[in-house]
Amino acid sequence: MLVDSHAHTYDLKRGYLVPKDIIPVVVGYSHGSNKKARDDARSNNWPFVLGIAPQTAIREDLSKLDEWIAFIREARPNAIGEVGLDYKWAKDGKDIRKEQEVFSR
Repeated sequence: MLVDSHAHTYDLKRGYLVPKDIIPVVVGYSHGSNKKARDDARSNNWPFVLGIAPQTAIREDLSKLDEWIAFIREARPNAIGEVGLDYKWAKDGKDIRKEQEVFSR
């Protein structure tokens, strides 16, 4: 048995079958992908990880951050992932502060 610890199975082409000897850990990185990850994992009885990636924090309007966090809590993922501080994507101090806000929450 193999475990794929970082799978975005919801992005696979329709009809794609995960081999029976592989357990994918489905991972979300934004509010939209978190919803897809939860739904895909639950419908297939797979473990799942939710989070808000640093590059997502920079790209998104954070006015709904409380809603995103509430969704993650209510979804009760197996783990939290796709989080951290990755200033590679930051263009300025505003981007850095957005990453820090999301990570601290």
